[in-house]
Amino acid sequence: MLVAFMAVLAIGSGIGGYGLANMNTPEVIQSEPLVVPALFSGHLMVEVQDADGNIKAVREADNIITQNAEDCAMRALFSDNYNSGTASAGSACLGAMTVPFTYIAVGTGGVGNQEVGTEQTLATETASNGLTRAPATTVTWANATGGSEADIAAQIVLSKQFTVTGGPQTINEAGLFNGTQGTTDSMFARKTFAGVSVDTDDTLTVQWTIS
Repeated sequence: MLVAFMAVLAIGSGIGGYGLANMNTPEVIQSEPLVVPALFSGHLMVEVQDADGNIKAVREADNIITQNAEDCAMRALFSDNYNSGTASAGSACLGAMTVPFTYIAVGTGGVGNQEVGTEQTLATETASNGLTRAPATTVTWANATGGSEADIAAQIVLSKQFTVTGGPQTINEAGLFNGTQGTTDSMFARKTFAGVSVDTDDTLTVQWTIS
């Protein structure tokens, strides 16, 4: 009788111990990959044509999206009138945001100055000969077509055609900017590339596709 009682007590203690242990153990939920990656991506196309419309050079490449772009995108999405909330120390997006990221600039300092995510300016921006920073000539966008990675992502295409008034010079970097970002420039994207030579009366088209 005593043996049977001890056996029941042991079983009961085991069950009780198991139950208490599980009551105090947090549930672990396995993470799953996103159906659509939550990332910006950029693609740059640069084309040079002479005065007769003949194509002289074309460059295409994917490009980085800067840390500043991530900061400002988050702020624009979740901050009322871009002013509410408090930015953490070191945030690049601190100034007024009254003009979107539609300004395109080109430069000559791409050699040896590979793009990195913390940059806010071009290495050597061009500000003369018809190549001064300016708003995109055209801005078009396409909505996403579905909810899976195989579907087409939402995209916006920004394009600026510069008419060169002096040269020759070699353009080897481009940047996409916010026109009124605080006291410093706000660069959304930058790309360096093998230089393209431009001369008087050439047209230089810079096109950015942001997905």
